[in-house]
Amino acid sequence: FEHREAAVLGAVVDEDHLRRTPERAHDRVLIVEQDSEHRQYMAQLLSETGFNVKVADSVERAMLLWQTWCPHLIWLDWQPLSSQEFNFVQYIRSMETTQIKRENGSSLSTSKVLDLGMPSMPALGASNETVIIAMTADSFEDPCQATLSAGCNNCISKPTQEAAVFEMMARYLGVRYLYDNPPRRHSSSSQLALSTQEIEQQMSQMTDAWLTTFLQAAINLDEETLAHHIEGIAEDFSSLASELKSRLKQLQLDRLIDLAQRAFALKVAINL
Repeated sequence: FEHREAAVLGAVVDEDHLRRTPERAHDRVLIVEQDSEHRQYMAQLLSETGFNVKVADSVERAMLLWQTWCPHLIWLDWQPLSSQEFNFVQYIRSMETTQIKRENGSSLSTSKVLDLGMPSMPALGASNETVIIAMTADSFEDPCQATLSAGCNNCISKPTQEAAVFEMMARYLGVRYLYDNPPRRHSSSSQLALSTQEIEQQMSQMTDAWLTTFLQAAINLDEETLAHHIEGIAEDFSSLASELKSRLKQLQLDRLIDLAQRAFALKVAINL
């Protein structure tokens, strides 16, 4: 299993102020949102956390900023009845493909790009794909399908939840978060908190099937499956279940991934 470096360290934003760790000080985030109130909310949320943020109230403005500012990640307000957002994402992906082929020494016809009537692309590195996450208020059964088909990396529902926003930032940019004031652990007097090593040791006692399903659910952001699996071990491993529940409640999904991977490694080592 691939080791995940990024970790959301306690994303409980309603109790303690989060900030990024310094090593990702230059991440540029573009917010494309027509609704002024939500645009201001997203900008304030990410700016206060330490991201370098710019906003656009239209796709046209967003295109100009993509050309001149080269954001690492775009939060895109997705309007299902409009084709502008779809064309915007398709254009970015087309230009990124053009850049890669040029850097590989391949010739490429630019007729498709010229037909879009868009300006030329910014200078990006060969491996630099702009991360695009759609925000949709669409009430249909699968609102994310259209965004993913267009080329978005992921999709979240509006109104956006702070913890979900931070989780996406960690997942796609590899950022870590710190508390300005460390979070308080709420524990009962009858139950001592487990150390990370103890959590891994107890998780290694789970079956391969349990660990595999748990790990896949964490990777897929499937909170319902995670909660169900944790509840299933609560009777026999109450302390472990309490620790995992706490991390799930705080949406520390990367921490859950890391714990499951380490438990697998420990399980293999024990069986050698």
